[in-house]
Amino acid sequence: MRIAALVAWSVWPALWATDYTFTKIVDNAPATSPGTSYRFMGPFLLNNKGAVAFTAQYTNARGDAVNGIYTGSGNGLSTMVEGDARVQATGFNDSGTVVYISAGNVWTAAAGAAPFQVFQFSTGNQLSTTALPEINNNGTVIYTLLNTVMARTGTAPAQTVISDTDLPRSNALIKPGIYGAAINNQGDVAVYASLVATGASCQCGLYIKGSALTLIAGFTSAVIPQLNDPGYVAFEGVYEGHSGVFIGNGGPVATAIDLTSQAVTLDHDNVSLNNKGKVAYWGGFGVSPRITGIFTGPDKVADRVIASGDPLFGSVVSTISQSLFAGHFFNDSGQVAFSYTLANGLSGIAVATPVVSSTPPPALSANGIVNGASFSADSAASPGAIVSLFGTNFTSQLAVPSNYPLPTSLNDVQVTFNGIAAPLYFVAPGQINVQVPFEVTGPSATVQVTNPAGQSESRTVAIGGQSPAIFTINQSGVGQGVVVFGNTATIVGPVTSGTDWRPAKAGDTITIYANGLGAVTPPIPNGFNSCDKSVCAPDLSNMTLRQTVVRPSVEIGGVKVPDNLILFSGLAPQFVGLYQINLTIPAGIRASDRAPIVIHQGSASSVPNVTIGLQ
Repeated sequence: MRIAALVAWSVWPALWATDYTFTKIVDNAPATSPGTSYRFMGPFLLNNKGAVAFTAQYTNARGDAVNGIYTGSGNGLSTMVEGDARVQATGFNDSGTVVYISAGNVWTAAAGAAPFQVFQFSTGNQLSTTALPEINNNGTVIYTLLNTVMARTGTAPAQTVISDTDLPRSNALIKPGIYGAAINNQGDVAVYASLVATGASCQCGLYIKGSALTLIAGFTSAVIPQLNDPGYVAFEGVYEGHSGVFIGNGGPVATAIDLTSQAVTLDHDNVSLNNKGKVAYWGGFGVSPRITGIFTGPDKVADRVIASGDPLFGSVVSTISQSLFAGHFFNDSGQVAFSYTLANGLSGIAVATPVVSSTPPPALSANGIVNGASFSADSAASPGAIVSLFGTNFTSQLAVPSNYPLPTSLNDVQVTFNGIAAPLYFVAPGQINVQVPFEVTGPSATVQVTNPAGQSESRTVAIGGQSPAIFTINQSGVGQGVVVFGNTATIVGPVTSGTDWRPAKAGDTITIYANGLGAVTPPIPNGFNSCDKSVCAPDLSNMTLRQTVVRPSVEIGGVKVPDNLILFSGLAPQFVGLYQINLTIPAGIRASDRAPIVIHQGSASSVPNVTIGLQ
């Protein structure tokens, strides 16, 4: 039996617990240390080739403190630069180039090349102490001078990316301040700014600057933003009453990891976002015992990468260190760089690598992408529609999200349409229900399923402006429709023993629950209900009424309902992707226990074998 397109929300434990192997990059054992009192300082920077760059401080034979910047993958270290205690690595790209600061100057260093000075300190031209330099794969370095973010690529002159004049001031007499900055490989820059008019009481917020400046969120804690190539910004802390990790790109902010109900300590500079939209963070769970470590989700056991009490390198982890500075420690392969202290007294830096699963990869059946109401593959998809995917090896057990907005990753399962991640209603071993992203347009789209075991083959699905279908009681796409009397839950159907069903008559107002009615106005972000929050207020006071752009017509028992009797066509406010049509039954329709009801919209129509009861 197919699982219903609309299911009750419940919380399920993480079922794809990931195993890791661990590679030691360096530790402070005498045989591997260049001096004494070896101390590892964050950030522990990890690139997409699995190499780590880090800053370490040791005491040399003369008793001097020496800071060095080193890189390695587990087969020895390369010294990038050594200097006084003011040397600090802050960024590391996939080419192996490190950007670092030294005595207020910005430099880059690459293996086999002399360090290059990007910025030189001078009186009145000083680096911000809170926004550290970063470098992307194009070799572009960003650095912040008080209220201005600068970018420089190679020997070309530095350019202003964001200045205080770009930011909306909360006080016309005071310049906004920039706390943190990040750059991606597209050259977009994200910043955290204060004294800005975001609408938040803190007069602060996160912004991203691409072709234009966009507000991500008003957020009270000063953070170093984490920015990925698709243009999403991750931040950690408390936002709108929820604790956890949040992701946004200019639309409504999504909760990536909800930790509100747990006793957990977070550090807003110790979260990392990769280009697949996944996050890792440092957290401290509980009080006594207290577990500190790196996690990729809300479950301190199933989502744990490494934590105190875990075995490691022949001993037991005492502490997983918090980085002193923000930085990328989580790459696109799911590897994590971290610093540890063991019960035997050794400390060091290591990389956790996910174990490749022996489970077969997901398989998406041919013709296995169907309309989530009619279960027809003939008119399966339209922007915003609920679609059911059938196949094998999607996941090990049913998992359902706990709140809105719907996540785009559930049990580490993702579905993409033309590379755009789709919101997930549930994932099960042989079925996934998703919402087609509103950005996906026709005539077709390529669909793929990804989980820890790999990717499915690509399947192509037709995309239309609309793909109307009516939900049915038996969840088969045919038979008695999910059609109720207005403002009730009473089904409009033949009198049936054990139910309160009853047939409708002329003049009754009914509501048809439908799928695939296409774009709405005003637009709505993917995965959100029309209240734009997790829960609609009892009186729907936080609801935004959203109507379909293309108005449908309805035929009942072969009779077209007059347009003036179609009272509403749009989204059902409490749900994601569920549409409703409210109408008044016209006179002149023949009584029947099984009167066919059909939606026509644009050039598309619902299947004709859905029925209601009429008297």
